[in-house]
Amino acid sequence: MRLNRKTVTAVTAALLLLTGGTAHASSLDTAVVDVALPAGAVSVQAGDSVPIVIKMTVTGKQDGTATFKVHSHWVLSGGVFTGSDPLAFTVPARTAQDPATAFAAAGTVAVASGQAGGTFTLAAAAFDITNSNPTGAKLGSGSASGYAVTVTVPATPPPANSAPSAPGAPVADANPSQGAFTLTWAASADAQSDAVSYSLQARSAADADYAVVASGLTTPAYSFAAGQPGEGTWRYRVKATETATSPALSSAYSADSVAVVVDRTGPNQPTAVADRAPEHVDARGSWWKDAVTVGFEGAGDPALADGSAGSGLAGVDDAETFDDEGPFGASGVAWDRAGNVSVPGVLGGNVDTESPEVAVTCPSDVYFGQGGTATWTAADSGSGLAGAAEGTIALDTTSLGLKSASVAVSDNVGHVRDGSCDYTVQAWTLSGFYQPVDMGDVVNTVKNGATVPLKFAVSAGPTALTSTAAVKSFVQTRIACDTSATVDAVELTVTGGTSLRYDATAGQFIQNWQTPKIAGACYRVAMTTQDGSTLTAKFRLR
Repeated sequence: MRLNRKTVTAVTAALLLLTGGTAHASSLDTAVVDVALPAGAVSVQAGDSVPIVIKMTVTGKQDGTATFKVHSHWVLSGGVFTGSDPLAFTVPARTAQDPATAFAAAGTVAVASGQAGGTFTLAAAAFDITNSNPTGAKLGSGSASGYAVTVTVPATPPPANSAPSAPGAPVADANPSQGAFTLTWAASADAQSDAVSYSLQARSAADADYAVVASGLTTPAYSFAAGQPGEGTWRYRVKATETATSPALSSAYSADSVAVVVDRTGPNQPTAVADRAPEHVDARGSWWKDAVTVGFEGAGDPALADGSAGSGLAGVDDAETFDDEGPFGASGVAWDRAGNVSVPGVLGGNVDTESPEVAVTCPSDVYFGQGGTATWTAADSGSGLAGAAEGTIALDTTSLGLKSASVAVSDNVGHVRDGSCDYTVQAWTLSGFYQPVDMGDVVNTVKNGATVPLKFAVSAGPTALTSTAAVKSFVQTRIACDTSATVDAVELTVTGGTSLRYDATAGQFIQNWQTPKIAGACYRVAMTTQDGSTLTAKFRLR
């Protein structure tokens, strides 16, 4: 018969049935099937199989032909044999005295893959025999007692030792930093679950090769103490080594870490920069008008001790505005990505928020046409005056009335302060007309055609005016005669020129007025000075 078989990987013994014991039937009139198993043992690796042959005999009487089945193929699973592949056998009719009918069942002892090693027994009593002839062969009672073959499944030998896998690339928990950081990496795996330790190596930008930092590390991490490692740009790698095997196998090195920057040097001093040039500079310093904003410009980050680039600027202090009167001092720092702080950048100066002080004084007596000056003084406690600290202002006396004198004073940063005072331009004082002319409502009578001396004096305050230019005009105007007015005869008339003149001896002006030659006519004569003051007299001509 043809049997299915698995590939045999290790067979220590294959047993063929040579002889077997015979179980006796209880009656020769009944056919009995006896099964005999070979003595000995068979060894099978897990997942393999080995052939085995079992002899069976039929004795006793059997009426007619009988067919029965046996299981000839067994599979070991969890230490249990199970039957399969039922085979049919035909036993012809026989008498009780016929010799025994022999036949054999070839089978396979198979061990499931993954079966743990151990020793197991295969018993013939496990066969399930069914006979198609009710009077045919039966399973002998002796078979049930269990003929056995010992099946041994050797323990799986341990696999060959292999090196652990390469750890992961180290990763710093702070980068850049001033040091005192922790490196971690993905743990190495070992196929045999052997314990491993780690060796950590480092190389700076100035190093030609790696050097050991620490070895014998039992966890996938390493922490640097304060002040470690040295300043520079570092790369790290790590390998794993078995700790309890011989030989102790090591992994390949991990991939290099990314560059880890250790920077303990502050950035360069930043530059303090004002938002504009000062409005004024003198020996006392620089001066800004009203306010100044000072910002800070980074000046770079110096190279590290190993010659590699620093961690780089991260920021500078915010700009600051100064708007209080007086001196100021701006100070600001820069910091790098590792947290180092620079020496402060500084800028000092002064803020001038105040305009100069100015005082203007006008004279109390100002007269038309006489000129005059107001005086002023100024002071500045900040940037200082841009000009003189005192001076005069020419007064306008070309018209009468209330006026103002003003001056604008500047300081050195451009503040301007206006100062002023008020003064009143006063009219001249007129005296006259003197005798022989009467003033007021008196009407002077004089012969027509006669020349009347009009005498008067003009003064600007205490100052007597002597220039005929002080007189603006003489105007005679014919008027209606007032017959009720008081009259007074002009006692003195003169001859000679009629030009205006000043008599220094008498201290008065003289204007000889030649009266019209109209008898009975009345006139008003008005003398007006340049300031608009007027003397008026009335005349009736005889």
